[in-house]
Amino acid sequence: GSLDDAREEAARAATQSDAASSALRDAVAAASAAHNALDAAFAEAKETFEAERTRLVADVNEAAVREEAAAARHAAELEAAEAHGGSELEVAEAHTRALEERHAAE
Repeated sequence: GSLDDAREEAARAATQSDAASSALRDAVAAASAAHNALDAAFAEAKETFEAERTRLVADVNEAAVREEAAAARHAAELEAAEAHGGSELEVAEAHTRALEERHAAE
């Protein structure tokens, strides 16, 4: 009678407890996997960002170097044109050429 009922109840409770414990383990494993996936995604995003930033800095530096070189060339051409007693037209042409080159470099 009641002893058997109590045993059945205890067995049911034990089964439910095992199931709950198993579900909890699965949930912890899933959360851990999700955490690892997030870590990996974050690391990848950070790497991509760093690479992109490095590339942009290099592009900006390269553009600055080109700009400086064009400006130096421009100044040298103007000086040469003026030193040769170049006409205002020659000086203006040198100036225009330098500006066109600079524009092309950009």
